[in-house]
Parts: sequence; structure tokens; C-alpha cells
Amino acid sequence: AADIINLLPPDTAGTVLRRISREDYEDVSELLKFHEESAGGLMAREIVTVRAGKLISDVIAKLRSELDSIEQIHYIYIVDSEGVLLGRIPIINLLVIDPGMKVEEVMDRDILTVTADTDQEEVAAMFSKYDLYSMPVVDENGRLVGRITVDDIIDVIEEEANEDITMMAGTGDEEFYERSPIRLSRARLPWLLTGLFGGMASALIMHHFKGSLESVLTLAFFVPVITAMGGNVGIQSSAIVVREIALGGLSISQTGGKLLREMKVAIINGLVIGTVLLTTVTVWQGSLKLGVLLGLCMFIIIMWATIMGAFIPLMLKKAKIDPALATGPFITTLNDILGIAVYLGIATVFLGWLG
Repeated sequence: AADIINLLPPDTAGTVLRRISREDYEDVSELLKFHEESAGGLMAREIVTVRAGKLISDVIAKLRSELDSIEQIHYIYIVDSEGVLLGRIPIINLLVIDPGMKVEEVMDRDILTVTADTDQEEVAAMFSKYDLYSMPVVDENGRLVGRITVDDIIDVIEEEANEDITMMAGTGDEEFYERSPIRLSRARLPWLLTGLFGGMASALIMHHFKGSLESVLTLAFFVPVITAMGGNVGIQSSAIVVREIALGGLSISQTGGKLLREMKVAIINGLVIGTVLLTTVTVWQGSLKLGVLLGLCMFIIIMWATIMGAFIPLMLKKAKIDPALATGPFITTLNDILGIAVYLGIATVFLGWLG
């Protein structure tokens, strides 16, 4: 209900809230306090709780009385007199536990919890990592305030996947629902303009090195090869890092190890592709020197693009910006500009050697 209220205009939302029952009003009002993309915004307040000291027979009786009002009951939560979460009992265990035992004797005390202000992506990563069906939500004092179930997380995963895919393309997730061509254009234009100005920056770099291009015209033939390869390599590297971040398998503390791994990959790929380009150019143009120069440039650009593709998403995550931004036009445009600058810069340095 809180999700629906959030989508309504303020006046309409107020009217709806005034017309629902007092109990529902209190529940919805409590949920509306939390950001919609937080654990508090995802959770349901309908939970089965039992005070510490109760017998299993008391648990079964309470479960029977609340069965119709609560959907998908996975656990019975044990709390103290202040509502602080102490443990839980899987509902299926009630079939085999002696009804005369106290809940403290059989409850599971080792519980994964999240606070109400935890981001929904982090919650989804925990569900995926630990294969959870349900997770309790607590406040800053450890008091139980709600629970999140796996069906809520499936919606989050779909929502985040859509958001990341559209960001990779340089658009927004609102495009799935927007019908106005003007609004769609407004969402896409910033990234298209970024690409345009990036292309103009590349043109200015080429103009700066026009003397080198006029001296050895063959250099111009390979500009598309250099820019395309730099962009492709950068996107590969950034997409892998973004995926690992999204799945919760990579943290900022692992940055050094990740960059070292990507650097090793870049060395192997650079040597292979650089050698292929060296051989092709030597045979095609009949110039070993030109082949060596282009092979060297390709190696350096692949190294650079791979490292930047891994580094930028990690830095965006540290700055609390969605790392998926790095896999779109941003990384492609950046690698195009730097690739051309490195290529023509090296070519200019060795121009005399080329003869």
C-alpha cells in the first residue's frame, strides 16, 4: 500500500490515507517515513512475534490465530519486552519440536538483519549471497520493525537491472514508461551531446597532430582501429567490474587486487592484439617500422583502456554514484579521446624513425 501511496499526487494520497482504517493508516504512515529504495521502504510490518519465556505451544496457538492475516510466514521471531530481536524459529521446525519447550531453547540466535535505512541493492545482494527467503528489519536499537521477503527482492533485482541497462545505454529507466517524445529526447540528449563534444575533442587532437598525419598519411588509416579497440576493451573491463559490484562480490578494499588482475589481463590481450596488428601492417604496408609502432600503440592503449575500465566504476562507487554509468557513453568517449592522443603522440615522437 505504501508503494501505491508514494506514486499518488500529495492531495490524492492524503484523501486515500483518510479513508483507510486506523490500523492500516498507522502501518502505512510508518512505512512512508522511509525512503522507497531502502529496506524500510521494502519491508512489511506484518510479522509473527513471541515474547521470550513463552512455550512452543503458545507459539503454535498464536500462529493459528494470525495465519489468515499474514502472508508467507517463514519464521516466528522472538523478542524481549522492549521489542529487541533475540532469535527466530523456522515455522517448519514447529512440526517436530516438543510443545512444552521454551522458545529460548530452540530458537536460532545467529540471524542476519538489516537496518531500515539500508539501501535496497545491498539488501538484494545479501538475499542472493545467503539464499534467503526472508530477513528481519531492525531499528538502530535492534528492535524488530518488519521483514523483507524474497518476492520483494525479485522486484528490486528487476528494477535495478532495468536501471543499469538503460544507464549503460546513456538513457534512463523512465524510458520504459514515458510516452512523450520531448521528454524522451530530453533524457537522451545529455549523453548524445557528451558523445558529440567528445568527438569534437578527438577532432581537435587530430588537428593538433595534422603535421604528423600529413607526413605519414598511413597513420590516419588506423585511427578507427585504435579508437574502436580502446572503447571495446574499456567496456569489457568496466562491465565485469560493475557486475561484480552489483552482486556484492567486490568492495573498495579489494580495489588493488582487482586492478592488478585487470592489468595482467591487459598485458596478455595487449601482447596478442598488438602482435596481430604488427604482423598485419607489416605485410599490408610493407613496413616493419610502421608495424612495430602501431603494435606498440595498440599495446599501450589496451593497457590504459583496461585499467580505466576497472578503475572508474570503483571510484564512482566510492563517490556513491551508480557504477553502471561507467559502462555507457562516458567510458567510450573518454577512451576515444585518450586513445587518439596516445596514438598520435607516440607516432609524432617516432616520426623521424619512421622516415
